[in-house]
Formats: sequence, C-alpha cells, structure tokens
Amino acid sequence: MSSVIIKYVLANSLQCDEHRPRCQRCQKSGLACSFPSHLIPSDHPTQSIAPEPVLQMLDLQLMHHYSTTVYATLTCDVSIQLAWRDSVVQLSLECDYMMRTLLAVSAIHLAKLHPENRDLYLSTAFKHHDIALESAMPLLSDPQQVDARNLFVFSSLTIFFG
Repeated sequence: MSSVIIKYVLANSLQCDEHRPRCQRCQKSGLACSFPSHLIPSDHPTQSIAPEPVLQMLDLQLMHHYSTTVYATLTCDVSIQLAWRDSVVQLSLECDYMMRTLLAVSAIHLAKLHPENRDLYLSTAFKHHDIALESAMPLLSDPQQVDARNLFVFSSLTIFFG
C-alpha cells in the first residue's frame, strides 16, 4: 500500500517533461505515460500543436480563496467589496501582472489562516508578486504603454500584499 502512495506522490509532484516515449515523471513513478499523443510534434512543422500550460491547482485554490473570502477583507464597504470581487477579477483575467498580484494577496491571506502551510503560501506569494513587479514596473516609466486602470489596481493590491 505504501508503494502506491509513493508512486502517486511522485507522479503528482513532477511535471511532465513531454519526453517520448515515456516522460521522466512516469518513469520514476512506474506509470504509463498519459501525455496526449495529439500534442506530440508532427513531422510537418506547420501542423505542430503547442502544449497547453500546466494547470496549477494551487493557483486555482488561491483564485477561489480570493473570490470567496479575501475580497471581503479589503474594505468594509459592501459596494466596494463587490468591485474587488467582480470587476477586479474580470480585469485580472486580461492582465497577467494583476492576476499574479491578486494571487499573491490571496496566498498571504492563506499563510495567516493556515500556519501549518505558511512556507508554501509565502513562497508562492513572493513568486507571483516578483513576476508581477517585473511586468508592471517598466510600464510605470513608459507613459505610452501605461494602462492606468490596471496599474491602479495593481498598486492597490500591492498595498494589501505588504
């Protein structure tokens, strides 16, 4: 029974490296590789299909937590809470640095709520916020590229991050 658990943990802790015929993740865990064959590059370069980004369950957890809990902690005004919940999430779907900052704020909140997972949440928060900063900071110095609304929300979320 314990070897099954170890194989499951190994299989789910490593990402598929898309190595054919069997990825490293599956080799280590002793599983059959389940990478979809239609995503294997073909001999015709014009027909190759790029793999979709890996879905990160932690990021989905952070988005859920923000959308159900965090937004309501950002202000006492109900109408502004709804803007944080609805409008900001919608804008974040179109702006990577806003999304990453939203996820970072959510991770900070979860780190406070769950001290047993504090290190995981804090490292995730700092990772997302560092990437967001790299994207947003150049926009501040080049006024022709500035999207004021996105930068305002980014800056507001950054205040909550600190």
